[in-house]
Amino acid sequence: MWWRPLIHVCRRWRQIVFSSPRSLHLVIFCDPNTPVRKSLNIWPPFLISVYHHDDPDGPDERSQGTENTVAALELRDRVSDISIDIDSMGEAILEGLAAAMLEPFPELTYLYLAYEGGDIATVIPDAFLGGSAPSLQNLELFNVAFPALPVFLLSATRLTSLQLWNIPMTGYISPEAMATCLAALPSLEILCIEFQLYLDHSSSSSLTRAILPSLTSFHFDGAVEYSENLVARIDAPILRTLSMTFVDEVFRIPQLYRFLSCAEKFEPPNGVVVEVSYWQVDLKFTPSDNFKLTIDCDLVGQVSSVAAICRDLSPLLSRVERLDLHGKDLSLSPSSEGNTIPDSLDWLGLFYPFIAVQSLYVSKILGPLVAPALEELTKEGSAAVFPKLRTLFMEELQPTGSVREAIEAIVATRWLSDHPVTFQ
Repeated sequence: MWWRPLIHVCRRWRQIVFSSPRSLHLVIFCDPNTPVRKSLNIWPPFLISVYHHDDPDGPDERSQGTENTVAALELRDRVSDISIDIDSMGEAILEGLAAAMLEPFPELTYLYLAYEGGDIATVIPDAFLGGSAPSLQNLELFNVAFPALPVFLLSATRLTSLQLWNIPMTGYISPEAMATCLAALPSLEILCIEFQLYLDHSSSSSLTRAILPSLTSFHFDGAVEYSENLVARIDAPILRTLSMTFVDEVFRIPQLYRFLSCAEKFEPPNGVVVEVSYWQVDLKFTPSDNFKLTIDCDLVGQVSSVAAICRDLSPLLSRVERLDLHGKDLSLSPSSEGNTIPDSLDWLGLFYPFIAVQSLYVSKILGPLVAPALEELTKEGSAAVFPKLRTLFMEELQPTGSVREAIEAIVATRWLSDHPVTFQ
C-alpha cells in the first residue's frame, strides 16, 4: 500500500490518487493480521491483495488469521491477487481457504497456492473459482493436486505464466491433455512443469500439435518419456530459454531436437559446459544461459545419457568450438574399490558430436576419469574425434600418472598429423 502516505499529504493529493485507482493499481493488502471486517470499510472499494503465508504461532493465532483471510476472500468481486502458502500442519487450513474460493473471482489476475506437506498433497475441488478464471494471468501451484486443471485452463485465455511445481500423482496430467490445454493459452510466456514422482505413461498415437506463439521460457522436471511426448505436441517459435531435468537415464531425445529446431530465436551455442557430480550432471550452452539439461542418475548413467543427448542434438553442436568438462563432489575415482566408473566408450560417445571443438578444458577432479578416453585419441581411426582440436587445457599444473601419459600421447600423435595440439 505504497499510496497511503501520499493521500495524507493534503486533500488535493488524496483526490488525485483516488481518482485513478486502476491505472495506479491501488490495492488494499490483506494478510492474516488484517482485521478485514473492521478496517476494510474505511477505504474506497479498491482491489484487494490476499496474502496468507503460515506463521509458526499457536493455534489461536492461526484460527484468527484464517478468519481474516476468509473475510477478505468473501469480497471476491474485488480480489485481484491471492498468495497462500501453508506448512505441513495446516492442511485443514488450506482446504478451508479453498472451500471459500468456489465461486468466480472476476478480477483475479494472480494466484499462488503452496502446500509444504512433503509427500502429502492437498486436492483442490473441481468447482474451484467456479471452474473458470477469465482474467487470470499468473498461476503457480506447489504440491497441490488440481484434477480439473486441464478444463480450468481452457477458460484462462489471458494466462502469461503457468508454473506447476512438485505435481503429485493425484494431480497427474497426461502429455496429451497438457498439450490440449496449452493450445488454449495464446499469451503464455512462461511454462514450468515439475513432477513429484516418476510415473510411467503410454502415449497415444495422436500427435495434434499446439503452437504456443508467446512462449519464451520452458522448464521441465520429470521423466524423459513424458518430456518427449509433450514436446512432440507443441511448437514454441520464439522460445529463448529452456531448462530440463530428467530423473531417469536417457537413450533418445529426437523430439527435443525437433522442438528446438523449430524455435526461431534459439541460437546454436559457441560453447558447451558439462558439470559432473556423483548423482547429477548438467549440460549448459554458452555464452548465454538459455539452455540447461540436468540428468539425475548415477555417474555411469550420466555420461551415457549426456552422450545420447549430444548425439541427438549433434546438428546444434556442430559449431561448438569450446567444450568444458567440470567435476564437483565426486566421491569416487578410478581406484575406488567396488565403484563403477564410465569407460572410454561412454566418454567417446559424448565427444563424437563435437566436430568443431578447438579447445577442450578438463578440470582436475575429472582428469583421471577422462584420461582413458583421451588415450583412445592416439589410436588409429581416432581422427574423427575432435578433428579440429588445437588446445587441451588441464586444471592441474603438473598432471601425473595416467593423465600425464594420456596428454603426452595425444600431443605426440597429433603433432605427427596435420592437426597439432598444444597442451596448457
